[in-house]
Amino acid sequence: MSWIVAIVVRLAGLAGITLSPFAAGALFAGALAIVIGGAGLAGGLELYNAGYRAADSAWRAKNLQARIDALEVDQDAARRALADARLKVAAIEKQSAEDKQGTADYVEDLKKRFQAACAITDDDLRGLRAQAGADRRATGVAAGAGQSHAAGWRASARKGR
Repeated sequence: MSWIVAIVVRLAGLAGITLSPFAAGALFAGALAIVIGGAGLAGGLELYNAGYRAADSAWRAKNLQARIDALEVDQDAARRALADARLKVAAIEKQSAEDKQGTADYVEDLKKRFQAACAITDDDLRGLRAQAGADRRATGVAAGAGQSHAAGWRASARKGR
């Protein structure tokens, strides 16, 4: 340490400062304490930051895992819902096909019954309508002759309108 004190005294002398060997040793010891304390503080701060980074990365990993787990649960629920929907669609399509076939069978049955029960053609119906129209015109009944018997027409007729 004596050679360090001598170097400090000479450097101080070059700068125009007179130092005793005791003051130079004290100055060196203080500077050494500051350097060691600063290094310790820097090391401690780096150690703190390393711990923080480790804890933060662990927290992020847990957070991401929780999100992945939640998404997997949602995906499973969506798959189950899709399977249920497909079953419902199949059941509805089956019911629709059965209803369509039942309707077709019913229409065919009605056609058979109608043909068997009534052999009147469209020409026969036209003839009946023409005959009924001629009868109405001859008698003046319900073919537009006379006054309407609706309540509104009577009421307005009483008021003199």
